[in-house]
Amino acid sequence: MTEIITYQENVEGDEVTKYKLDKGNGTIVIDLEKLLNATVSECEWLGEDKSYLQVMYGEWEGTDHFAIVSKDGDLVKKGIKEIHHYIPGVKLFVVMFTGFGLGENDRAYYSVANDDWKMGVINRYGDYILEPKFNKIQYFDDEELFYADGIIYDFKGEFIKKDE
Repeated sequence: MTEIITYQENVEGDEVTKYKLDKGNGTIVIDLEKLLNATVSECEWLGEDKSYLQVMYGEWEGTDHFAIVSKDGDLVKKGIKEIHHYIPGVKLFVVMFTGFGLGENDRAYYSVANDDWKMGVINRYGDYILEPKFNKIQYFDDEELFYADGIIYDFKGEFIKKDE
């Protein structure tokens, strides 16, 4: 079973918590800071199935973002401002991105300013099911639908109808 390992390390005179992912009795250990090439400040499981981690890391000028990492140590997506929902049965994530977090190409493509934000849905590979162009995406546990800015989509990202 994969476990999150935390330990203290002295960095320039300060005690800092470090995070690693142990895939089984220390045989395969993944350093989350090396994976993200950033300083990790928090790490926790998304959902009870413990298949994915929510990892908070620091960018320049104190900007924090989240990354989604699989229990196998694969980076699903980084640059996320907030993870609103994880839907375990279909391995989908409702997320919010800032323009900064999207990166230069996606920021321009989706017309999102650095300090603006948009919501989208990604799958377990980091691909967009719903592109990050929505102001609000809602998901309810008892429905297999997304409500995005007055439009209803299914879990495949296909248009169902306009919300009435």
